[in-house]
Amino acid sequence: MLRPPSATGQWTALGEVGDSLRQLGYTASGLSEALGSEGPLVEGRTVGDRRRRARRAGAVGVLARLLLMGERLTFDECRPLPPTTLDRLLESGLLGEGGGHVEASVGLVPHDDLLVAADRLGSDAGADIVPGVQPPSFLLGCLTIRAPVQRALDLGTGCGIQALLLSAFAGQVVATDVSERALQFAELNAALNHRRNITFRQGDLFEAVKGETFGLLVSNPPYVISPDNAFTYRDSARGGEQIGADVVEGAGGHLDAGGHATILVSWDASGADPLERPRSWIPPGCDALVLGSARDIEVNAERWNVGPDRDSAVERWIQYFEGRGISHVGYGAVVLRKRESEYPLVRSLEIGDQIDRPAGRVLQRMFDARRVTSEDRVRLVGTARVSDRSRLDAAGWVVEDRELMLLDGLGFHISLDDETAALVEALDGRPLPSLGADALAYVDRLVSLGFAEIC
Repeated sequence: MLRPPSATGQWTALGEVGDSLRQLGYTASGLSEALGSEGPLVEGRTVGDRRRRARRAGAVGVLARLLLMGERLTFDECRPLPPTTLDRLLESGLLGEGGGHVEASVGLVPHDDLLVAADRLGSDAGADIVPGVQPPSFLLGCLTIRAPVQRALDLGTGCGIQALLLSAFAGQVVATDVSERALQFAELNAALNHRRNITFRQGDLFEAVKGETFGLLVSNPPYVISPDNAFTYRDSARGGEQIGADVVEGAGGHLDAGGHATILVSWDASGADPLERPRSWIPPGCDALVLGSARDIEVNAERWNVGPDRDSAVERWIQYFEGRGISHVGYGAVVLRKRESEYPLVRSLEIGDQIDRPAGRVLQRMFDARRVTSEDRVRLVGTARVSDRSRLDAAGWVVEDRELMLLDGLGFHISLDDETAALVEALDGRPLPSLGADALAYVDRLVSLGFAEIC
């Protein structure tokens, strides 16, 4: 079984490797320019003619073929690479050689300006396989409130992507995982990206941080509800719903006053209220936003199973759900704010699982929102936009529909009629016009959802 290169004793050398790759254009934007911008960069999968373009893209193309596409190349095919870069990759263990060929020991994928190493697709690591940046990683990153803090915790760090993101605005980051292999990858990635303010500890859930508190906590635990216990990163012996509940309930005791936590969770969403269950996990002393949606069990089983035995696995998962009376599975996040109050804020909102824009500022506004009064001054936030769709008839252009949307955040949008459009237009920071109870409640809703704020 291939082991990830150890960062021990070669932090400086790995940092130089990372610098060399970025200088050659091995970044998200550099690869997009060299290979075309057809879909996201994911190790082992290429779209359209990216592979053909890589063969004509010089040094960055060679790097893509080795580190992104997992090809095995001859030394002659590696000639476009500067010799020092090739030597550094070999010396670091990121590349291995044999029989006149060169091959990557890991998948190494750019994520914005970061380089993230993980197990290659098809790795023989078995249950301990450490995947790279996946859709839940993007979701967790988007739902994290990014404000400067002294200390942050990445609970269940995996390949370390969240710890890398946190290290940009936290003085110190603690990254924990039950898997030794995951911690090796996380430390490797910290070295490749010069992130020396991250420390790594092994332990299950909160074992490694007993008695400690943090200004920010994030966690992508193995929350999948399934009949399997095949992969450490995906499956928990506690069960996917239970581990999510345990992390949410335990997070309150590890937050500083005013601190935030974002935890990805899954749950049985078969009831009339699909978000009821995670609301019951909120720890005392915390405000909470419960964000998510429900999938039917067929869709859920199909999303988590791939490979030649997919059909039988999907059927087995469906039988598992049906045997437990589960018709829908919920996915989403619980976002907490530590605040001692006699009246904690607990709100739940249905969102899709394709959030691809930073939502931290919207979430912060939602936590800070208070009830609007007629004496308040309210204004739309800078990322709010009104969009019209019109059609042309004999009398000229006629507005068919109009909606208010946010360019950042959770993808909320609200349909407007003439009355509400006029009300929205009046939200410019001046005193509110004389409003009836219904109109004031509408403005209050806009503030609570982050479309507007009290000046």
